[in-house]
Amino acid sequence: MSPYAGVMIPVDFSDASARALRSAVSLGVADDVQVTVVHAFEALGKPKLSAFGMPREHIDGYVESWRSSFAEEIEAFLDAGGLAGQDWSRRVVEGSPDEVIVRLAARMPSELLVMGTHARTGIRKAFMGSVTEKVLAAGGMDILVVPPPCPGAGQQAPPLSRARDRRAERPAFRVVTA
Repeated sequence: MSPYAGVMIPVDFSDASARALRSAVSLGVADDVQVTVVHAFEALGKPKLSAFGMPREHIDGYVESWRSSFAEEIEAFLDAGGLAGQDWSRRVVEGSPDEVIVRLAARMPSELLVMGTHARTGIRKAFMGSVTEKVLAAGGMDILVVPPPCPGAGQQAPPLSRARDRRAERPAFRVVTA
């Protein structure tokens, strides 16, 4: 049984999100608690529709079509992971992922946030940003960060000197607790 009353798991339909979902289940933190699966999206082109004077009801319909599409995608994602039968809440919210996650975490009865990370570093991180890092910096709740598997996981361990070199290349993670 989970020591938490609520768990929120943001998903972006990536392998990192799938690992986060599987980890929440395998660690038991999703057992007998309120679990909310969240997807944040930004409706592409919405600012241009507003700029061209499109009526508000048309813009709202456009955003709702995005929301509906992503709601179906959540179901397909959970189904592909064998988790469609779970009695979990699903939320699809418009906004930037880090802002949506922080805002919902503050309003929802979630006590634990489970997030997968792509563990990007260097130039890839500079261009793509890091939602996980921004959420960690905001604080406010316990966060379980699920990193990608180490290269060669499940294979014979490399010599110690190579293992040390690879460890130095991995990004550092901070654990933030409320």
